[in-house]
Amino acid sequence: MKMMKTLIMLPVVTFFLCCVSGMVQAQNTAKTYVLAVGGIHKDPMEISDQDGFLVQLRDAFAASCPNSLFVLTPPGSSVPNSSGTSSAESVRGAMQSLSGAIQAGDRFIFYYVGQANVVNDDLRLNLPGEDITHRDLSRWLGEIHSATAVVILDCPGAGLAIESLAGPGKIVIASARSDQPYSTIFSRHFIPALTAIEGDGNGDGAISLLEAFQRAAQEIDRLYREQDFLRTENALLEDNGDGVPSQQPWRYEEEDVDGRIAAHYFPLEMRQSP
Repeated sequence: MKMMKTLIMLPVVTFFLCCVSGMVQAQNTAKTYVLAVGGIHKDPMEISDQDGFLVQLRDAFAASCPNSLFVLTPPGSSVPNSSGTSSAESVRGAMQSLSGAIQAGDRFIFYYVGQANVVNDDLRLNLPGEDITHRDLSRWLGEIHSATAVVILDCPGAGLAIESLAGPGKIVIASARSDQPYSTIFSRHFIPALTAIEGDGNGDGAISLLEAFQRAAQEIDRLYREQDFLRTENALLEDNGDGVPSQQPWRYEEEDVDGRIAAHYFPLEMRQSP
């Protein structure tokens, strides 16, 4: 069985090595790299929703980083033209390959959407085969020396990972607190918010990561209030490196909380404030 897994992994890792090698030779300017990973679900509706989120995410980034965008999907996914099958091995292989390609001035975005659970103080991202823990992800992320790294975890209990993943140049978004174990709907609102011009709160003609987060968080809050549901998710953002996230980072100017860096980070274009 172990040999079979190894043989399955070879094409995936080879794919990434070839793509990354080509990118290094063809592109010397700063760029954005995106690795999106879909986890496993038991609910057919959640599987369908996840596939839709991954397609939307790929479409959103297609224009800004067409040659540095990779999407890993679980077996049976309906996402067309994925970069490979999601697993602990393929994610590790992809991040190892990207660590050799990403330069100091580049940007890296890791996006996970799927199920997860908390076991013995570990957040476990549920993938085919072996799970990935938040400690694994933190260690692998430490090998990528980009100017900025954004980690978005849309899964139950995601907040548990924030302290481990936080640090200088890191923006961490979690769809739920560590004590919230139910399925989340963050991507349903966040991914469309990346391109929703009506979410441009300061009118500068571009959507910052903070503006997309704020729009998604407030839409989810409105949904729970209007339908009188028990609140089972509270999105969090951390970007000042102290490991303590904020539920309302858009108030950073009044309350000196997280949000200042995310307010000047534009996911879909290489633009930063002076």
